[in-house]
Amino acid sequence: MELVDHSDRGRASRVRGRRHSRVLSRYAGRPIRLIWRYIARRKTAHAIVLASVVAAVGFALASQYGIRNLIDALPQGRAHPQTVAYAFAVLVGLIFADNLMWRVAGWVSSRAFVRVTGDIRQDMFDYLMGHAPTFFADKQPGVLSSRVSATANAVYVIENTVAWTALRSSPFRRCSPRVCSGSRAKAPRGMRRSRARPLRWTANSST
Repeated sequence: MELVDHSDRGRASRVRGRRHSRVLSRYAGRPIRLIWRYIARRKTAHAIVLASVVAAVGFALASQYGIRNLIDALPQGRAHPQTVAYAFAVLVGLIFADNLMWRVAGWVSSRAFVRVTGDIRQDMFDYLMGHAPTFFADKQPGVLSSRVSATANAVYVIENTVAWTALRSSPFRRCSPRVCSGSRAKAPRGMRRSRARPLRWTANSST
């Protein structure tokens, strides 16, 4: 009975390897479709990461308007202190939401991205195990395994680059001149009077 069980398991593994070989052979020369195949397996996790990053970028942009609103409310602080308190609370809430979204994205991606690389390694090794022994005759030891590991690591680097560099460095996060310098608040009189004058050099100036 044990021999029959071992033979059935070996036959099932060979059938599974052939099935993986037929599936993965379709993605030869199509790296984007191959990456999308493994991302689609973790749709929920990747959707949470994408939504969290986009929300964090949105809150970071909104915090710039919150700073402008707080600056505009400062001249009215004595007459209307609740306006300043409300603007300060809005700014704190936006900063808190920004940091919270980045933490959520990091927590989910630390598991989802690693699992994607694990799926790639498992499918690639199953694909190699489906080949005949003659396929490995002219291959050096460790070459195929190193290529599988390099492919999985490349996908991991691509996902991290897109999530933490491409989306985070969005041009929408940069402070626009209308937001940063368009505040209606005026500087105090002392600051306006003490403006620095440009230096003028004359021919008779001493060195």
